[in-house]
Amino acid sequence: MVCDISYGRIYDCSSGYVYRIITLYLHNDGGQSITTSPSCWNLIADGLKYEYDAITFDRSIGYQDIEIVKDRNIETKIVYLVKGKPTNIHLQLDGIWGIGPTFKEINH
Repeated sequence: MVCDISYGRIYDCSSGYVYRIITLYLHNDGGQSITTSPSCWNLIADGLKYEYDAITFDRSIGYQDIEIVKDRNIETKIVYLVKGKPTNIHLQLDGIWGIGPTFKEINH
């Protein structure tokens, strides 16, 4: 089976799995920096937890590895290989020592 990730390159993936490219827009209005490192972000899809896929680091995707300090923002992308076509998706940030920032949804 072949998967087509939306930016045009073709990658093989296991039967029943699809790539999901997540666009993450972060605006930091707190006192703690926020990382865009994909190893800190998990995708929860239909109750299953997924870690980033190495394709994230392909420069054509638009991923940026950065620490966002107070009053700064960034838009980045992280790629996940997920089973099926999940309908309930959200991101989870694994904070340092189990303590992470509080997030609120914004319109962007």
